[in-house]
Amino acid sequence: MSNQLPQLDSKKLTEAHERLIKSANNDVFQDIKVRKARLKKLRSVLWEERDAIVEAIYQDFGKPKVETELTEVYVLRSKIKHTIRHLSHWTDYKKVPAPTSLLGISGYVKAEPKGCVLIIAPWNFPILLALGPLVSAIAAGNTVMLKPSESTVNSSRIIDQILRKVFSEDEVHLAEGGVDVSQFLLSRKWDHIFFTGGTKVGQIVMEAAAKYLTPVTLELGGKNPTIVHKDAHLKNAAQRIVWGKFLNGGQACVAPDYIFIHKDIYARFSELLIKELKTMYPDNGVSDLACMVHHRHYEQMKSLLNEALEQGAELLAGGNFNDNNRLISPTVIAKAKPTSAVMNEEIFGPILPITPYKDLDLLLADLQSEEKPLSFYFFSKSKRTMKKVIEKSRAGSTGLNVTTVQFNHPALPFGGVGQSGMGKGHGHWGFREFSNERSIVKQNLRWNALMLVKPPFSKFVEFVSRITMRWL
Repeated sequence: MSNQLPQLDSKKLTEAHERLIKSANNDVFQDIKVRKARLKKLRSVLWEERDAIVEAIYQDFGKPKVETELTEVYVLRSKIKHTIRHLSHWTDYKKVPAPTSLLGISGYVKAEPKGCVLIIAPWNFPILLALGPLVSAIAAGNTVMLKPSESTVNSSRIIDQILRKVFSEDEVHLAEGGVDVSQFLLSRKWDHIFFTGGTKVGQIVMEAAAKYLTPVTLELGGKNPTIVHKDAHLKNAAQRIVWGKFLNGGQACVAPDYIFIHKDIYARFSELLIKELKTMYPDNGVSDLACMVHHRHYEQMKSLLNEALEQGAELLAGGNFNDNNRLISPTVIAKAKPTSAVMNEEIFGPILPITPYKDLDLLLADLQSEEKPLSFYFFSKSKRTMKKVIEKSRAGSTGLNVTTVQFNHPALPFGGVGQSGMGKGHGHWGFREFSNERSIVKQNLRWNALMLVKPPFSKFVEFVSRITMRWL
């Protein structure tokens, strides 16, 4: 099967865009039952195609079968189930209380579709991060143009196969292709754009959206700090950090990026970390670690590590490269210079720098001066210390004594802040992101309190106005 990308066909994409707009204007998903039916069908097809999904992602970047099943199929099916279960409640009119000054008026909020939306998905979780936002968009009643990553062409073909079994071309259209396709799509007018990827491309998306004042959701990345305090359960912390860091070959936006370990436990924890790494990946990751998605990213990881080692960093584990399959063994380094790229750029690969720290307050102050991360992790047994850390830090999401699983919690909002993103996704939060929350007021009586202050402004109206300002 050829891995050649489809060429840009602007006429075809324009026609698809116009069909989606027409369907949105005709309220193709007005009936909640239709939305639920599509989501149920999607969940069913994901199960039917699970073996094909596993094979496609393996062909793209060697991801192990169990990891694909858990992080792509299971998580997505779980999110769909949660959405179906709560969708009727999310779409209900929500009555809100009115102040005394609006006596006789009822207020409601109604979630309605934004219209025709664009979703641009990344390569690192090619099924989950393409179809996850799609679930929220369909739940909210929108039509969708979905642009998968050009780096995972086998996964894109499976997505196309899945979508054809569930949706019509008037409901969801898959736009495969390279950067030229993304650029063309961003030149069009949308009712919402949902982008997952790097910060630099996120800036391009936001700039393009500004032309039409299109609202955007940006799920970006950044360096996710992890702190292991001196009172942490060391073995648990080591297991959870190794699992979270090297999942998907380290190519996860929520992965721990660098570890700060209290000086009192630094030596002991370093030993446990290496031990857990060798326990989980006894063959240096050959069997159970995803490779880098393409050669360019593979070379970037090599460059980051080699620069750090040349500047004096110490290699504690790993550091092996296989050019034939773009595989990098799980790697841990110590004593990396604070100015090195590995300590300042998002790593997005299986390289883990560790650094000792002396004072938690000073460390938190230093981290507070950096860009706000997508995720932040802290390990401690003390509830009081956990509370202090939460109050003195800022992040899109936080894990206490755990890593990465906040992404899988369907009832929690997920998203970044500042350079790590804007807007929230998942569950009800994703539904709201793709919805216009329309406010509605209704006059219940022939008379309401506002009639007391209508012109002409007599002495009595002035009296009522003063009473209102003072007491209501």
